Amino acid sequence: MPSRPALAIARAMRAVAAVPILLAVATPAAAEDPDLAARVDTYVAPFVDAGHLSGSLMVARGDDVLLERSWGWADAEHRVPNGPDTPTGIASVTKPMTIALVCRLAEEGLLAPEDTISRWIPDFPRGNDITVSHLLNHRACIPHRVTTPQEETIPRTAADMVELVKQAGLLPLEPGEKSVYSSAGFSVLARVVELASGRSYDDALQHYLCEPAGMERTGHHDSRDLVPGRARGYVLDEGGLANGPLVDLSFLVGAGSVLSTPRDLHRMLRALVDGNLGDAAPVALMRGSGLSWNGVTIGFRSFVQYRNSDDTEAIFVGNLVSGATDALARDLADLIDGKDVATPARPNVAFAKPDPELMRRVEGTYRNDRDQAHDIRVDGDRLWFGQWLLLPTGPTTFFSPQDYANVEVVSGPDGAIERLDWARPDGTLPWRRVAGDVAADR
Repeated sequence: MPSRPALAIARAMRAVAAVPILLAVATPAAAEDPDLAARVDTYVAPFVDAGHLSGSLMVARGDDVLLERSWGWADAEHRVPNGPDTPTGIASVTKPMTIALVCRLAEEGLLAPEDTISRWIPDFPRGNDITVSHLLNHRACIPHRVTTPQEETIPRTAADMVELVKQAGLLPLEPGEKSVYSSAGFSVLARVVELASGRSYDDALQHYLCEPAGMERTGHHDSRDLVPGRARGYVLDEGGLANGPLVDLSFLVGAGSVLSTPRDLHRMLRALVDGNLGDAAPVALMRGSGLSWNGVTIGFRSFVQYRNSDDTEAIFVGNLVSGATDALARDLADLIDGKDVATPARPNVAFAKPDPELMRRVEGTYRNDRDQAHDIRVDGDRLWFGQWLLLPTGPTTFFSPQDYANVEVVSGPDGAIERLDWARPDGTLPWRRVAGDVAADR
């Protein structure tokens, strides 16, 4: 039976993402399922041919690795291909790692979910009211992003991010009142991990997670580190693959800053199942029927899927954000089950010449009905919606290669821009312009 501390931590973390249960360490294996390999290869062929899929996929059932595939370039300029051991940004799959660190520290008595932030950061805004549990559950009133694109280009520490959170201020909510997804909140949590453990975030990650699990290609890094074989992040533009924006992912410390591989993630989750990471982490992070993680950030996309019914799991880690990865994540379970899945058609998009006047007019802050907000900004001849590139296809329309969405600019009777209609395969989401508001994701 789990210990009382483990159960207490699990209750405190009831809203966090679930962790799939993975089994044996993967190798390119004789156990590969040729039928599954044929289905997956056929399915992804249009995306691979179009250059829209870059990264590595692993599928396993029980102790058997059914499939390992890698596509695209880890470094396109130097023609270095991706492989299952290529260190790649895993975006928000970093967050469960931070949660596992909190669990380990709680079991050592170095912190507790009900501890207030003021225990470690005395001058933190409302630090006497915000708890570790609030940070874990995105209920600490901290905006998702507290940095500008310029501030995201230089190395940042967890202590740096705490100061930027203080400068940005809290959302107008009561601690615990509402869940508002916050990567910056997890960076504050990373600082709590540092102060509670007496180690840097990466040292804590290595000591409490990577070493016990045997993860040799995983770590928190900034742009100054030399990481052999590191994958670079890419975007799609009118000409195909292009370098992503200049960014140092350390501004996402604790939230989206870790580089890892499918094989290392496999090792981590095997360690959770075997109890090598303590009692609290598996209780807090696992669910009964089927579990998943998702991560997306500048130039990187990852997902992990697991279902208990047949011990089947899949991990994808990629260095290109495109609608191809969303399609694969959506259809992969059916492919594994041998169901008929239509081979996707590659997007057929006719691009138009950018209209500088429209791009200037469309700049501003937009919010949707899910209370998410992003800024649109012009950078040279490119239009960015938060981290995503919008490519012109007509006088008032754009294409988002990140999710294969068609975006229409809608103006009111007076000619003022009112909203963006974001049309994806699963429906249309309006983003309304909010003059004078402050974006939650700057």
